[in-house]
Amino acid sequence: MTPVSDLHAEIHEVVYRIERLNNLIALHEQQSEPDTLATDGYKRLKKQYAAQLESLLSDLNIDVAVHSKAA
Repeated sequence: MTPVSDLHAEIHEVVYRIERLNNLIALHEQQSEPDTLATDGYKRLKKQYAAQLESLLSDLNIDVAVHSKAA
């Protein structure tokens, strides 16, 4: 099990990465010709990070299901 302070830092980092991906998805979707290849890749990464976040939170005995909202 990861020490709590390391766990908190890792949770923070994953949330930060998800936030950055949200910004990148929005940027590419707002283009006059949306880059679906890029947004699809970002959405896949976001799902992976969401699963990682669920796992990290379970280490703190927090049971959650993370779902992405549609843009």
